[in-house]
Amino acid sequence: MYSKVGILVQNADLRTILSTSAVKIMEKLWNPKVAEERIVEFRNDLLNEEIIRFKDGPYIKVEIISQRYGN
Repeated sequence: MYSKVGILVQNADLRTILSTSAVKIMEKLWNPKVAEERIVEFRNDLLNEEIIRFKDGPYIKVEIISQRYGN
């Protein structure tokens, strides 16, 4: 991870590209309108015992990597 941070520290263009992309993703996926729509779909999926279907943004299904923090 240290080497990845070093790349970002040394490369202003890459920082700009990543930050611009991050803002676009936040505006597109992580906004109140999307969250509102997804909470209804999430509830319906749970009631119908269906698989949570979102691949990104609010209400995605995630795997627990580790229950130990800091490792």
